[in-house]
Amino acid sequence: MPLYECIVTNAIGKKKKIFREAFSDRELIASIEPQLSLVSYRQIQSEAQIIKRKYYNKESIILFTDMISNLLKSGLTIKDSIAICGSISADKQVGFLCADILFGLEKGYPFHKVVGLLPSAFSQLYYSLIRLGEKIGDVSGVFQRMSNYLHTERKIKKKLMNAMIYPSMVLIFAVLGCIGIVLYVLPHMMEIVSAFKVNNDETAVLSMNAFISNIRFSLSLFVLMIISICLLTITRKRNRGILLFTDRLLLKIPRIGGVLKAYQTLEFSFAMEMLIGAGIPMVSALHEAATVVKNQAYADALLQVHTKIQAGDRLSDSVVIHDEFPSYLSTWISIGERTGKVENVFTQIREYYQQDVEQASEMIMTMIEPVITLLVGVVVLVLIIQFVLPIFSLYGKVL
Repeated sequence: MPLYECIVTNAIGKKKKIFREAFSDRELIASIEPQLSLVSYRQIQSEAQIIKRKYYNKESIILFTDMISNLLKSGLTIKDSIAICGSISADKQVGFLCADILFGLEKGYPFHKVVGLLPSAFSQLYYSLIRLGEKIGDVSGVFQRMSNYLHTERKIKKKLMNAMIYPSMVLIFAVLGCIGIVLYVLPHMMEIVSAFKVNNDETAVLSMNAFISNIRFSLSLFVLMIISICLLTITRKRNRGILLFTDRLLLKIPRIGGVLKAYQTLEFSFAMEMLIGAGIPMVSALHEAATVVKNQAYADALLQVHTKIQAGDRLSDSVVIHDEFPSYLSTWISIGERTGKVENVFTQIREYYQQDVEQASEMIMTMIEPVITLLVGVVVLVLIIQFVLPIFSLYGKVL
């Protein structure tokens, strides 16, 4: 959508510069508030000219979220909270982040739009919840929720990193050992085999050729695997059909799919609880909640439910036909429809899945270290069979 720089005046004739998105000049003029008078406007090339995109580490984002959450609780506006946060924070990145956000706000951007212009700092979930918070007038509640979410995410990531340290070290040393064999041992073996070739010992030569062929095959397979992963990642981002297919496949993986469904349902139920609590109608809330979840297959199913609700179907009947949703979700919604309190059900669903996700995360963290250790052991065994044993076999033939 084109971006316009507008000069407007208020009721007392004071000029200021604001920015608006519009598909046409007519739409732009219609978007100007009644209390403002449009003096002039021009189309600018890109939103990137408004805020310089920078990288912000995760710890700084968590600190920023915690500070803004506490400042908003005290009754300050979002702009004042960000200004104070930038002035009192000892973290330089938090100060830079607050300066970037204030710059965007002063240019006339709504807060959620400024957040969207800093994708290196804020995730899509963060942006979506801020947008919903502004829509219902409860940004403070969103920051409290995001603070809890980010702390939980950091806790899980730290446990995952701790579980992967030992297996990763073993794997790194195994790969380095194989590289040493290829770069140091193999050239010396070539010299030895060449010497025996002069004496017409063809057995060692054939073994050496087989060894080299195995190395080439292994390296080709490894490179092909890396290229395939990179291509799949790029294709997922550019092709919505592939993205839907892979996300739907992830939800069907035993155990892992159940955890992913619970995680997406937690995000969905939180958004619904917040929207319906603010008086947003069920149909509109469903459409808005679909923008919050990360899994596109889950979001697509929510949009299909939204369409069926618009056509007059019951929410529980629309939910139960989709495999993307856990069965617990349709059961609770059905109970809410019978009691006439569907709105209150989403609070129960959120509380249930919040506990379920925490328990599942703990279970996964407990299981992941032995699983990764086992996988690394298998990889090391393959490397030994592929590289080390042929070396000893060749030495036995040439000595």
